[in-house]
Amino acid sequence: MGYSQEFAVQIQYGLAIQDKATDAAVLAFTGPGGKPARTLEVAKDPSKQYPFRETELVAELNDRLGVDPPINRSHIQAVAKAHAIQGNRMYFYRGQVKGSPGQYSRRFADWFVTRHRQSDDFIDKAREKVRQINVKARAERRGA
Repeated sequence: MGYSQEFAVQIQYGLAIQDKATDAAVLAFTGPGGKPARTLEVAKDPSKQYPFRETELVAELNDRLGVDPPINRSHIQAVAKAHAIQGNRMYFYRGQVKGSPGQYSRRFADWFVTRHRQSDDFIDKAREKVRQINVKARAERRGA
């Protein structure tokens, strides 16, 4: 559109049409004449949409990336914090029951692999960003 690439933001979206209502994540109902009437969210099994706890995610990423040194939990935690992954329902889910472990989606694993392959220092940059976040938080606590 004639704008500089450095200011571009990538937005991904998708729509999946299901044959059966039981397979859908959201059901949309229309009223008379096609007028929107209401939307109903259908509960899903999070273990299917978010199959990876940190331990399984470490194994998955190491299988897919085959890097040395291997990916470990601290790498995942740094990337998750630096990129606010836990606030992104597309990538992360934590159940409402106290003590439920966080679970990551296949989409997150794909995103991690893509970003890691694009930049050899992807994890180092995430760690540096986390350091900056922590320094800022400490300074705010001292100043408050």
